Amino acid sequence: VINNHNSALNRIFDEAMDRGFMTKHQLPLLKNDGVKAEKRPTITIEEYTTLHRGLRDWVADARRGNETVLRNILRDYILILAHTGIRPGTESMNLKWHSVYYYKKDNNKYLAIKVNGKTGEREVTVRHNAIRYFDRLRQMDPKYAKLSFEEFLKKRVDAYVFRVKDVDDEGNEVWKDMSQTF
Repeated sequence: VINNHNSALNRIFDEAMDRGFMTKHQLPLLKNDGVKAEKRPTITIEEYTTLHRGLRDWVADARRGNETVLRNILRDYILILAHTGIRPGTESMNLKWHSVYYYKKDNNKYLAIKVNGKTGEREVTVRHNAIRYFDRLRQMDPKYAKLSFEEFLKKRVDAYVFRVKDVDDEGNEVWKDMSQTF
């Protein structure tokens, strides 16, 4: 919190210097003698199991078609985050299908994703359990539902992974990204 405040104050001071309201010699020294931030605890297997089962029940409790679709996407979104370690927000919402691919190493095939966010671009190897969640999202688009997951990935589709079908102003069905929904 102190770092955020210091950063904001530094921006104000920079603007004040740019406008000639103060000089570099007048800048106060901003310190942060606070406690070092602690890493958030890792989720336990029991917590994950509770979450996984709860999401399944939550999807089953949906009342309408569109609500069911949104809950299915959100469930897969959460499970993909849990199985990949990608960050919610910019990293996950900017993820496109062309950044999801297989690679071989030592005669084994692995699924990987390239994400770009807070720390820049990075490659993440996906735990094998998450493949089914990616595949469920792929199957939601009728255009690609008949393809195998591998065939689909080879197409290098330039579309967001987390998206939903909507209707545009002219009444056409379109796919839009989910950032506002989440």
